[in-house]
Amino acid sequence: SLPLCSLTVSAFDWAAESVPELPPTTSLPSIDLYSLPKMLFEVQGHLLFEVGFVNTDPHPGNIMFLDDGRLGLIDWGQVKRLTPGQRCVLARAVIAVA
Repeated sequence: SLPLCSLTVSAFDWAAESVPELPPTTSLPSIDLYSLPKMLFEVQGHLLFEVGFVNTDPHPGNIMFLDDGRLGLIDWGQVKRLTPGQRCVLARAVIAVA
């Protein structure tokens, strides 16, 4: 394990080590896999159009299931802030292809 104060911190190792192992009798929450795409689109839409952030690395490896069934989005190392004008241009592009 790498120390967190070094210049070579592995975020994956840190995240993996921070997740406790589940006891064999622990039951996981039920997850509706068919609702995930809608939920992820809503989250991305909220971030893009309401908050003004773009996570430029949104792939399945950056999504974690939390113990209570919620989704956790990780790896926010590539984020861009959008101006209101940029959000409007992006909204027009989404409407144009809808």
